[in-house]
Amino acid sequence: MATKLKTIWTDQKFKITCSFLTVVLVTISFGALFEAYWFNWDYLANTNNYLESAELQNKVLTAYDHIDQVYNFYQSEENIRAGNAIDPAAMEAYKWDILAELDLNDPDEMGVSTESEMLTDPDFWEPYADELEAQKKQLINEGLFQYERLKKELEQTQGLSYVINSKGVTNSQPKDANPDDLLKRRVNFTYNKGAISSTLPKMDQFEPLDYAVEPDFQVIIGFDDAYIAEREVLYQAERQEFLWLMSIFVVSLILAAIGMLLSCISAGRKKDNEGVQLLPIDAFWIDAHFLLLLVVETLVVAAIVFFYDQNFPRVVMLMLFAVGAALGLNFLLSLVRILKDRRFGERLLFLKLIKKGWGFIKNQFKKLAGYYNDVMKGSPTVKRLMFWAILLVILALSVQVPILGVCSFICIIYLLYLGGIKAKKYDGILEGLERIKNGEVDYKLIGYDGALGELADGINAIGDG
Repeated sequence: MATKLKTIWTDQKFKITCSFLTVVLVTISFGALFEAYWFNWDYLANTNNYLESAELQNKVLTAYDHIDQVYNFYQSEENIRAGNAIDPAAMEAYKWDILAELDLNDPDEMGVSTESEMLTDPDFWEPYADELEAQKKQLINEGLFQYERLKKELEQTQGLSYVINSKGVTNSQPKDANPDDLLKRRVNFTYNKGAISSTLPKMDQFEPLDYAVEPDFQVIIGFDDAYIAEREVLYQAERQEFLWLMSIFVVSLILAAIGMLLSCISAGRKKDNEGVQLLPIDAFWIDAHFLLLLVVETLVVAAIVFFYDQNFPRVVMLMLFAVGAALGLNFLLSLVRILKDRRFGERLLFLKLIKKGWGFIKNQFKKLAGYYNDVMKGSPTVKRLMFWAILLVILALSVQVPILGVCSFICIIYLLYLGGIKAKKYDGILEGLERIKNGEVDYKLIGYDGALGELADGINAIGDG
């Protein structure tokens, strides 16, 4: 049995078949998931009953929102043109923009005591009257556009009927809509002076909209029973398609995981001898391979989304999924072979760069230490000066005085240079004394001046005897 299994694991056709099937199954799995995601799954996945679905709940609340804006906030075209539907916060925001351009952020800068007075000071805002009027007209035009758009959406909402009562004025769609008939429908919604009720579950948790301006505003919404029945049939068909897609995703993913496991087990196995059979791709740094894969996979996903938005054939996106799956599996198998060969640490470029960087830093420290030991020895004056110069640099950085830090750095460099030259001269004199002491009477100390020159002449005289 063990021999038979070894034969299977090392069979090249078995390895290729497992890898190929894994790529195909991953492509099918994520292709189905992608299709389900773009099928607006957040509405389709929440329930089997259309009357309890988020889709219908969203439809009812959207209708309520539009009705409240049209009949309660905007009320009428005349009301909008009179400027009564302008949100005060919009004008305040525009005034704050003007103040920001003038760099006025505090009441004291305007000679007032509160921010409210900053926005209402008539003397200050008089020069900006034309700008404020132009902004007001722009907001009115935006309100008219929004009003007409919302009215059109309400008219085009399939199966929608409603009756509104505000300030004793009744509006309805269609004109012959009756409140009692609407309340008998399978799907209805009522807002009555702040109280919400509906045939749909969990609708009473919603609060009245913030921009409701009339406390006695009343609305009854109902959807045509025939329309709801039609939507129930379509909803179930769409949900079944969604469930099929998710089933394909789960089953394909499980099978792909099995195929991937078999591919990993057989990866790198040899027929005739022990050891791991590495491929040329395994010579590549594994972390660099991963980063490259990450970039390519990101481009593949971006291309899939782009092609989907542009309504390309599904086969194009499936091909891209296959490319991504193949590249991912190739990386995984390469990683498995490297792990089996116990060379993971050797194939990490990042680790090698860290080691080289650390080695470079250590060499630089050794060179500095060598320079200090060979050149700067015997020079306590230079050491003291270096200490004070370094202290100045630290102080400069701590109090954030760049010019002092720069001067201190230049001072350190100069002292190192000067101290090095001086130390070399001391070493030269010591070397001359040692050589004359050892009998090299012809050796002369030259190139010294000042006090060191006098000392060199005295040593040369000793050599002359």
